[in-house]
Amino acid sequence: MANITYLLCSLPSLSFAQHPPITMDDFLSDAKAQLATGRFQKLESLNFREVDTFNKDLKGFKDIMFQYREDVKEIRKAKAEKRSPNLMVLPNEVVSKDPLVCEKAIMKWQWDELSSLEVGEHFTFTELLVYKLKLQMLSRLESFQAEKGRQVLQAIVNPKMKEDNS
Repeated sequence: MANITYLLCSLPSLSFAQHPPITMDDFLSDAKAQLATGRFQKLESLNFREVDTFNKDLKGFKDIMFQYREDVKEIRKAKAEKRSPNLMVLPNEVVSKDPLVCEKAIMKWQWDELSSLEVGEHFTFTELLVYKLKLQMLSRLESFQAEKGRQVLQAIVNPKMKEDNS
């Protein structure tokens, strides 16, 4: 417990849409130095896309992610049927025509849901798991850069241009 407390106290705070204040490598290095091997391995293996496997430590997050997936299905179905979706948990901004606005709205919702898991938790392994997931989210948000996106799109649309630039 004391090691988790020390680790959590030594980590920089995270805010949605900020530049990640610590790299994932630095975070994992600090965690490895402070945690027992089993706990570290569990933390290290945690990935946002596979978060369902951690339902014991992340309490109701599995249910939240199930509802999220159901809403995504509903959005796709409503789009095909040319109607407004009936969302269970996602905010209405996710129906935006701009995919980037939609993705950021989903990520903000996920961030808030993760934050709700921390309420009442003080210096627990759950807080550490949530921290890693939030750090992953910040890294992903950081990757949403307009110029890089244009370059990737251009390389897909016009692959010959990419070869000419090499």
